[in-house]
Amino acid sequence: MTNDVMRGELVRDSGASHHGVRSSTSVASPHQPSSFVIRHSSFLRASSLVIRHSLCVWLLAMSAVAQQLPMAPFAAPRQLLRLFDIGESDLRALRDGQPIGPEDQEVLLKILYRLPQIGWDEIARWQRPDVPWSALCAEPDSARTDFFVVGGRVRSVTRRTLTPRQASLFEFDHYYQLDVDLDGGPGTAVIFARAVPAAWEGHTALHEPVQAVAMFVKLGAERSGQPVWLFAAPRVAWLPDRVQASLGIDVPQVLLGQWGMDIGLWDAVRDRDGLPLGADERECFYALLHAVGRADAAQLARHTQPAVLRQLLLQPQQERGALRQITGRLRRITRIVVEEPDVRHRFGIDAYYQLDVVVPVGDQPIEVRGAPGEQAGPVYRESFPCTCCTTELPAAWEPLVDAPHVNRPVLLHGVFYKLWAYHNPLVAAYDARQRQLSPMFVVGAPQTWDLSADSRPGPGLWLGLGFIGLLIVVGSAAWALHRSDRRRLEQLRQRRAAPDLPPIGPDT
Repeated sequence: MTNDVMRGELVRDSGASHHGVRSSTSVASPHQPSSFVIRHSSFLRASSLVIRHSLCVWLLAMSAVAQQLPMAPFAAPRQLLRLFDIGESDLRALRDGQPIGPEDQEVLLKILYRLPQIGWDEIARWQRPDVPWSALCAEPDSARTDFFVVGGRVRSVTRRTLTPRQASLFEFDHYYQLDVDLDGGPGTAVIFARAVPAAWEGHTALHEPVQAVAMFVKLGAERSGQPVWLFAAPRVAWLPDRVQASLGIDVPQVLLGQWGMDIGLWDAVRDRDGLPLGADERECFYALLHAVGRADAAQLARHTQPAVLRQLLLQPQQERGALRQITGRLRRITRIVVEEPDVRHRFGIDAYYQLDVVVPVGDQPIEVRGAPGEQAGPVYRESFPCTCCTTELPAAWEPLVDAPHVNRPVLLHGVFYKLWAYHNPLVAAYDARQRQLSPMFVVGAPQTWDLSADSRPGPGLWLGLGFIGLLIVVGSAAWALHRSDRRRLEQLRQRRAAPDLPPIGPDT
């Protein structure tokens, strides 16, 4: 591993599971040359070629050795910032007790440019849960660039636009200033971030609960005799606590906010229906797993409504984040180990379970096919697959993990995440480009479902399908394989094709 890139590797998949991407910390300077030239006279040209060849061999050898050696973590953010061309001279230019000036803004833009390149594992290791407000006021330089957990209510959001020169240099053209009334702290926190939840666009005045793991930048100018603290954050978590139709907040979002879910993370999933899980969804997926794992089981069940397959397959964007009840037959359980250190540290998730469930479709079949003119796809006449992920599994169910033959009635309560796609040989047999579409849920602990009519918990997932045929037309582009997913798909293909684990498909 070179000195320019610390980490960035795909997480190994388990069975038909999806993947995540490790957070990475890139320390390569945009101005650093990628090669060097050795100037030499003509009579030394031959010997110089030998030297250059030997040097290349040595560099390759050192690179191979470096990849095998563990890299010592940075003890403090300032050490990493120095590698990001933000040195002590830049930090000394920040003037405490003054508004943001031209020199301050240049340093602030450098920090905002580099924050996305700092891994969450580093930030999680550095962050301090409590802010020593009095110490920050007395000696702001002693805590400058340290990360703190800052919470409160955002009352205003202002979009700041960069000049064309700045936008060209820093590769972004705007950022946001959030004025936050602090919880348990004096004065106001001004948090600068490059993005805010999409629902906030167009709203300059708000009163929403927020929380951020933010870097302390400087002490600003007082407002009405109260201190102002300036921070920069990779993102600001939105934790709504009341229903607001104008912001798209209903009861499910309020509950998720109470359980610690950053509602703004749904923005990364918005356009991902019909596709595998991508790296941009990583934070949302684990945050949702963490939130549902914290939920009170009775409260979660009380607010769920029976999901409708037609709605999930044809209008998944309207179902996203909804609390739903699922009933069907459990066919496989896969335990997936979480290898990302920051996920383990921040969310407390060392592993989770993927439940492959098949559900009845009713009296009419479901046909899945590509665009008009393409070959017909599979027809589901009895059952349809869905995927449920959970951090909880009853102890009595542990022997079912990775068991080759599972067929247990199951009841689940959880949150609809997205309509995802994965490789299924039975679907690919119709068209190699096609993937299996499946509703994905993040759920609480599964329960055994009594199939007797007297004890059924309700109409379940499949209400409404017995009286109408369902035809799903998916364009070929939605099925196209993405190069970034090929490694995961090959592992998934091998898993699904294993003789002792038959792939879930039509009428299984």
